[in-house]
Amino acid sequence: MPPRLPYYPRLQWVDVLRGLALAGMIIYHFIWDLSYFSYLAPGQVSQGGLRLFARIVAFSFLFLAGFSLFLAHRNGVAWKAFWQRFFMIAAVAFLISMITWWLLPDNFIYFGILHEIALTSLAGLLFLGTPVVINLLLAVAVFVLPAICQCLSGPWFWWTGLTADARPSFDYVPFFPWFSAGFLGLTAARIMRRHNRLQWLEGGIRIQWLFNGWLQWAGRHSLLVYLVHQPVLLGMLYLCTLVFPPSLATVLSEMENECQLACEQEIGRAVCERFCRCSFDAMERCGLLNLYIQGKIKATESSIAEIRSYCAYRSREQEN
Repeated sequence: MPPRLPYYPRLQWVDVLRGLALAGMIIYHFIWDLSYFSYLAPGQVSQGGLRLFARIVAFSFLFLAGFSLFLAHRNGVAWKAFWQRFFMIAAVAFLISMITWWLLPDNFIYFGILHEIALTSLAGLLFLGTPVVINLLLAVAVFVLPAICQCLSGPWFWWTGLTADARPSFDYVPFFPWFSAGFLGLTAARIMRRHNRLQWLEGGIRIQWLFNGWLQWAGRHSLLVYLVHQPVLLGMLYLCTLVFPPSLATVLSEMENECQLACEQEIGRAVCERFCRCSFDAMERCGLLNLYIQGKIKATESSIAEIRSYCAYRSREQEN
């Protein structure tokens, strides 16, 4: 008979923390969806605090993925369970790539958070037993490498994060530097086990506050929640647009402010005021303004680029 492995109680705090990460993801995606339906200016979700918030959420998911990888295979790799989970995550990642390529081909998700979690799980198996110091040094190296080397080129290397020509994507989480988050999670779990501190994570939230049960349930079914939440949010907001259409004037005002702030970093204020006003007026005359506000055409497209070039020339000419 095979040796009987020791029983480990479920670490409920890991479920709670994963549930909190899911809640953060849902909040960020809801804000992104508000932008998609023109309740917010498109640039807001990728700037400032919201950009930092999105990165914290992504780091949390990958850290917990690495942490959970060690918990699941601390006594040796359970290959059957590992491959079942790996292929499930990889299949869902592939499905998301196909759906977004069909619906949003210009910015489809070719290597997002689920792709990175799948690859982190696979690569993490190599470091379940390596010295902790080596793991920490490699985590730092993985994190800093993209800042040092952008030396690869072409679509086959976009997933690495070591290329300067990666295609735009709504969710781009390349292996470098993001594997460092999973690496740190795996190493943190190893350190806690070595010092007999994993029991700190038992029991979940002691105070039975309202969302405790929901967070643990979501943490245990994170893939299901990931799959379901966006269709639900998009469906709800679509119905909302039928009853309370977004005010494009409000979004336009925010976009004009963003245009002027970006312009003033290079040119004087008076020129920027003329340039931004000219650009939006010209887009409205050409019937392109609503499409631009809704993010259906980009500033890099030829029609918009021609307008911006013309307005830049006119604004400087008036200055002289």
